[in-house]
Formats: sequence, C-alpha cells, structure tokens
Amino acid sequence: MQAAKDSFYMALRARLAALNPARSMVMDGMTVPAIVVRENMEPRFGEARPGVFYLDFGDILIAESTRPMLGLDCHIWYASEGSGGAGVDRGRVLAEMDDELVCICDPPHTEMLDYSQTPSADLGSGIFWTIPLLASAPGDISIQKQQWSAGPGTRGPLCATEDLFLSGRGLSMTRAGLRPISRQTRAYFAPVDRVNGPTAIFDPSQNGAFELDAPPSPWIDLGWIENLQRTSTSQIVGLAGGTAGAVSAQARRALGTRVEFEFRDWGKLQMALACGAEHMNVLATDPSASPEGSGGAPLTAVPVLAGSSAGELVLGGGAVDAFQAGDLVACDVDYAGQVGYVGTGVSGAYVQDPDDVRQDPNYVRRITFNIGRVAVVTETSLLLTQALAGGVPASGASVQQVIAFVDREGGTFLQQWSGLFIAEDESGGRVCFFYPLLSPCTATAEWTRESVVEITKPIGELALQASFAALPTIDVNDGETVLCYRSYFPASGAAVY
Repeated sequence: MQAAKDSFYMALRARLAALNPARSMVMDGMTVPAIVVRENMEPRFGEARPGVFYLDFGDILIAESTRPMLGLDCHIWYASEGSGGAGVDRGRVLAEMDDELVCICDPPHTEMLDYSQTPSADLGSGIFWTIPLLASAPGDISIQKQQWSAGPGTRGPLCATEDLFLSGRGLSMTRAGLRPISRQTRAYFAPVDRVNGPTAIFDPSQNGAFELDAPPSPWIDLGWIENLQRTSTSQIVGLAGGTAGAVSAQARRALGTRVEFEFRDWGKLQMALACGAEHMNVLATDPSASPEGSGGAPLTAVPVLAGSSAGELVLGGGAVDAFQAGDLVACDVDYAGQVGYVGTGVSGAYVQDPDDVRQDPNYVRRITFNIGRVAVVTETSLLLTQALAGGVPASGASVQQVIAFVDREGGTFLQQWSGLFIAEDESGGRVCFFYPLLSPCTATAEWTRESVVEITKPIGELALQASFAALPTIDVNDGETVLCYRSYFPASGAAVY
C-alpha cells in the first residue's frame, strides 16, 4: 500500500511542477512543489500553509469484483489568503488552485513504482483513482487538519476527496498487472479507398503505444464513446463422419460480427457514421434561392490557389474577405458530370447518373469530408484549426462556407470506414479492437437513433447511437479471412499468464 501512496504523490508532484512551477514552497532551505503528504512531514511543519496542497490518506477500501481490489481513501486540503496583503482576491486564487488540482489529477492513473529504493523500481502494475470531488471542508474535521497559519482572511479550507485503487489477487499483489482496467473507450476512424480497396491498417508493432490525443495517420480521433458492445454471430459447427455419425471435426461458418456504441461528441464524421448514409454539408445559401431540406442553391465558390495544404487554403487577396475566423468551410472540386464515388480523399457519395444530382457543380462540396474551421484569416489565405480529412486540396478545388450538417433517413449510399477502439489503460495494459472494414447495420428491427444521457434534471446530453457490421478482409500473413483484430499490450513487468 505504501507504494501506491508514494506513486500517487510523486505523479501529482511532477505534474504540478510542470503545470505551475510558481506553485512552490521552501522546506529545509530547498524549493519544492507545493504539495506534501502530511503523514510524511516533521512535526515542525505540521501547521498548514495557504497555497499548498496537503494529502491525507485515510481508510483502506476493498472494492468487490470477481477478484477484490484494494483501495485507499484520500483527502487533499488547500486554502488561500490571496495574492496580496489585503486578501481581496483570495477567492480567485482559490479557484486557480481548484483548476490546478483537476489538471494534475488527469489522466487519473499512473504506474506503480517502489520508491523505497534508488532508482525506483517498476512494480509491473498501476494505480488509478476517481475524479476529485471538490467541496468545502466539513465542520467536524479534526483541529490538526484545520490548523492554518493564516488569520481570518484565509479563504477555505477546501477538501478534494478521491479514492485510489490498485488491482490484486485477494490481498496479494502476486498477479498484479494481468487485469486490464479501463474507465472509458476512445474511437478512431480512417477512410477506406472505395475504388481500389485498401483499408487503413493498425499495426500493433508500430502504432500500439501512441498517445491517445495524437493518433497516427490516417486515423481520425472521434473522442470518447460509451457502451461499447462487440457481438460475434460467427458459428462453429460440427462435421459428422463415419458410420456412427459422430462429430469428427469442426468448422467455422456464417462469419459475422457487430459493434455498437454511443458517440458522445457530435461532429461531421460522428453524424455520418451514426446515420450510415450520405451525409450533407449545408452550404451558405444565396438569399434568393428556393428552400430545400438539405440546403438551396449556394453562394458562389471561391477557387483555391496553388500552394495550399491540408491546413492552409490559399485564396489570394480580396477573395479571403468572404470568410472570417470561426467559419466552417468545405473544400473540394466542382462536380463535372463524373459517375461513381465522389469526394477527394474520402468517398462521400456514389453518383449513378449526373441528372440525379441535377449536374450541380457544388454537389461534391455538399457531400465532401474535407471540412475545416477557419482559425485565422491572413491577407491571402485561410488557416484551419484541423487538417482536411482528405489531405491537400485537389487541383481545381474551391471553397464554400458551411452553415450546418444534415443527415437523412434513407438513400442508397452506405458509409464504409476502418475503425479502431482503444480501452484507456488505467492499469494492467492496453486493449485495442481493430476493424479493417465497417459498414452500418441495423442492430434490431427497431432501434433508437439518439438517446438522452441525464446530467441533472432537466439537463441532459444527446448521444448518437451507432451500429456497424464488420466486413471481411484478408490477412496477408496467412491468407485467412478475418473481420477484426483484438490486441493486448501487457503492462510493464506483468506476468505472461
């Protein structure tokens, strides 16, 4: 248990030093981050000081599951007397400490190390903790814990309550690290070449340990998802033989698997995947245009000039005046009567007959996934907050302002993307689910498109329901037909089995 205490404290201390080096204190003539464990302090330092985080560890907890997990109650105390002698801004300074505490507690996990030796030793496991619950210090806290050196001008103390957990086998740590523990799952999708066939590849040997906020190309981060459920419909059947008709062998048939979850973030790609059909960009419309459900005749597109990139659209002087920071824009080529899949870099629709889309020169930009938000308008170009999903604009591309996104129930086009789902590794290693080819499917005969997740009545957030069927691909290493891959990256130092 001491290793868990030390690891938690050292993680928060390092994060505080990186976040706000000015949040420091002097102990024995040395300047250190202003966060201490009270039980480790000498009695002469027992009097609490404003502007310092004090950790108190409390009761040992046992969280029941298939195998019990040890836990530990933790309280973090802090107060403020403001930045000046008058103390008039002590509430503001206390709010800054609130923000700092929340920041250093995220991510809510760290490796467990043995700090009783030098250098510290990796114990092959980890600890994780609950999100801090901030509240005013209760009135029945002991005098020792409320003894603040400042006078009546001190604001606080505040108390943040957390629970630390570490996995074990009963009360033993001999098999620590073999239990993948996760708080949430992150979703990433990558476009599929609908014409030539190659899908995006997640290679565990090259990409398995990437930072969740910085996925490797071409994967697009779609945020945390909830209620991930993977269902296999594959069947293993017996093959009878001989005069007795006994099962002499087995074979797999009717290969199939489905994955369902909820998107909590809404965006262009999240909506397209949840709907599964052609997804439309509502282009800024000419005021004289007739109203249409997916947007009427748009304003004239602005040509993109040479020298543009996925993150910068060069339009030239004067032309940039049609846009301002914060605008959403669509960038793609004009529709010129082509049939088949359309959309640069990412197929957004399939055209069978040019007359079906009224030979509209703006049609490709209506369905393109090359969407960006303008961060800065320079004298000649638009700088985007995110790179275009399809990469560098194609020759002859133009740009138009986007007002909204719209999907529709119906249509013949079905989305196809590669999917990657990663269970955030709190402790015990990382688990990844890779689907080379996903296409929308119906989970049941009737199913809900959106759900409301209650925050506090009457406030709730809308979640997008998504359901996909995995389509078969060939693993080139052995020629086998597969639907998905499950990868496990063991924790450092963990047993093999």
